Amino acid sequence: MLGIYVRLSKEDESSNSIENQLREGKEFAKSNSFKKYDIYNEGQGVSGGNDIKDRPELDKLMNDIAAGKISAVWFRHQNRLERNSVTFHMFSSLAKQMGISVYFGDKKADLNDPTQFLQASIMTAINAYQIEMQKAQVKRTLLDNAKEGKATGGKHVSYGYTTDENKYIIIDPETSKIVKLIFKRCLEGAGGGTIARELNEMHVPTKFGAKLWKQPTIHSMLTNPAYMGKRRFRGKLYPIPPILAKDVWEKVQKQLQLNNAYKGKRVEHKYLLKHLVYCGKCGKPMHVMNYDKNIRYYRCASVRNGDNCHNPYFRIDALENLIWGLFEFNTFYELVEKHLSDEGNSDKLKKLKTEKEKLKKRLVREGETLQRTIDLVVRGIVNEEEIETTRKKVKTEKESIQQQVDNLDEQMSAISDQDKLKQQVKRDMSKFKSTMVKTLGMLFESTGKDLTKLNKGSLERFVDMFVETTDKAKVLDNISYNEKRELIKKYIKRIEIVGSKQGFLVHIEYTLPFESLIEISKDYQFALDFKSKDIINFDLLGLNENYNDSEKKAVAKMLLAQK
Repeated sequence: MLGIYVRLSKEDESSNSIENQLREGKEFAKSNSFKKYDIYNEGQGVSGGNDIKDRPELDKLMNDIAAGKISAVWFRHQNRLERNSVTFHMFSSLAKQMGISVYFGDKKADLNDPTQFLQASIMTAINAYQIEMQKAQVKRTLLDNAKEGKATGGKHVSYGYTTDENKYIIIDPETSKIVKLIFKRCLEGAGGGTIARELNEMHVPTKFGAKLWKQPTIHSMLTNPAYMGKRRFRGKLYPIPPILAKDVWEKVQKQLQLNNAYKGKRVEHKYLLKHLVYCGKCGKPMHVMNYDKNIRYYRCASVRNGDNCHNPYFRIDALENLIWGLFEFNTFYELVEKHLSDEGNSDKLKKLKTEKEKLKKRLVREGETLQRTIDLVVRGIVNEEEIETTRKKVKTEKESIQQQVDNLDEQMSAISDQDKLKQQVKRDMSKFKSTMVKTLGMLFESTGKDLTKLNKGSLERFVDMFVETTDKAKVLDNISYNEKRELIKKYIKRIEIVGSKQGFLVHIEYTLPFESLIEISKDYQFALDFKSKDIINFDLLGLNENYNDSEKKAVAKMLLAQK
């Protein structure tokens, strides 16, 4: 059977069209008595310099040759096969091994003949040289366009600009007004999120049809030197018509630096759950918000982006007390013992493996997205600046997906070795308890009591008893932030918060193969297991310090009964 391979790159002349190649290939089959043939149509815009893996039809053709399905191959010209020496040598090696006939146009290429093989190899080098020359010419043209003040890679230019009939960059009279407004609002003290929200409220359309203006877009515009007449291209600046005076642009840069410096000074607090808290309504991260000097909340990031999901704020101190309380009161180890049993492990492993395969496919798709974007630059459709946002987005997404894959691997590993995992958790809890013992020793030094003389059983009972007293805070204060943070990061993967009729629902996803759903009252007085309604914690804000924990639970039950 004859294989007819056709391909058209962007640089090819119209005479090389797919239709012409197909017509000539079929005429060749008819005139040379090939009754059966298969078409391998790579389509348009596919470079001969691409590797075989990036040319699916050529890859299919070579697989069919290797399987003995194809006995002869026709190309209109050798450059339809390749503009890449590696591709040529891989194809010719397979052709010689399988003994197939290779035709370039009407001429049969005898690849076993040393002279013809040398000639074909020379032609390969010429083809490769031509494509490299084309790339260099494209780059040179883009650079020349930048120097002359023309658009590079299509007509896409920065917001506030457009192009004339000769592709020269000119100021757009309408959108340039928005640019001036954005810079004016920045100098008046408005942040990127505020400016974006104001533009959305004014129903100002975005450049590429996005539904909403967002803070990163505003920041990118505020730092773009194009607006003072200096367009950035490949790390250098080239002149274009300025929308703003240079001193205005420079004032905005100083304002942004002051904003950053202010942000750095404002964040003086250490947060145990940083980067772990997410909105249970829209899935976005929850960030710190200052209500006043003493009260701080976690707030959904959607508020900043202008698409508020209206999930209620949650007090940071209450959430930290809730999460740390899991370790403080040994609740976490009880959960580990409860959930890490052999029952249902095979089903869990199967589910995790399925999730991992899905994530791997997503990784492949993200890589393909990036490659397609790079191809647009090579073909001159867009410029390098315009794909930077996409490149960063793909990189972030791939890192996020890889992190999820790593977490799944950890979960599968944990399921495979339950006993070892339980022992590890127990050791970590013991470290925490030993810190408390050392602190207790210091607290009771003045009384003449020596805790080191107590046997292990008596010591543990003493510690458990003391943890129930109001002096517990003195002990916990001696456990450093880093020690707490290390333990939390090790075992807690994600925390989601969503408002409910009763108050809040807190979903805790552990790095181990189980999770918790906790119901919190609106006044932060009760933390209940959502399923069993058992009290996990009481008085998350520390408003009832006169009660010990046993008394708090009794009070909680009484108040719950009243409600």
